Amino acid sequence: MKDAKRNNLRIKEFEKFIEFATRKTAIAKKYNSAKSIDDLIYFVSEQMLIAVIPIMFSLKGPKRGNLILKILKKLKPESYYAYWNRNNKLFSECLIFVVDKFKKFVENYYHIKLNNDLIARLATQTGVVYYSTLHMDEGEKEMFKNVMAKTIISYEDNPLTEHNDFLKRIIEAHGEKPTTKELAKLLQETTVRDPLVIIEPWDFIENYKRFMS
Repeated sequence: MKDAKRNNLRIKEFEKFIEFATRKTAIAKKYNSAKSIDDLIYFVSEQMLIAVIPIMFSLKGPKRGNLILKILKKLKPESYYAYWNRNNKLFSECLIFVVDKFKKFVENYYHIKLNNDLIARLATQTGVVYYSTLHMDEGEKEMFKNVMAKTIISYEDNPLTEHNDFLKRIIEAHGEKPTTKELAKLLQETTVRDPLVIIEPWDFIENYKRFMS
């Protein structure tokens, strides 16, 4: 009798573990709620932005609030444009790093080819979410779009294959030699912590198949 009760308890505990291990995350539920491929791309782009920001912020740059930027634009336009040029390049390179990692994961593990148009849409939509979050004015949006477009075209025309090549591009966009602490932080955000955990491409692909069928 005792053995039967013990076995029943073990079975219930095992069932709870299975339920926990196979539970749908909030991100998976969001992807599942997509009613079109456009919805899915938008949802993925939100997660991509969350994955990109820690990488970007691992390399410290000048901090400027909207008020300071408005003042710089009038009094020191060279500093204003240098600020946006640096940030736009750095964001774009960090984004391409994440997009490429996402693309290679899907293609290597699921053997599904993601064409350049889809990848460009994902990158572009992430950029839109980014500049909308920052409340860029029209001029700032145009500066950002130009840099983003050049980065996407460069990625498509001259694809990088090595992890370190992407890191070099990110550091170059930063514009100066990173400190030891910054470099350690960059490596942590790009190597130790996997940005894909934030994006959950395994849940994306199930919904991508849904719209492609």
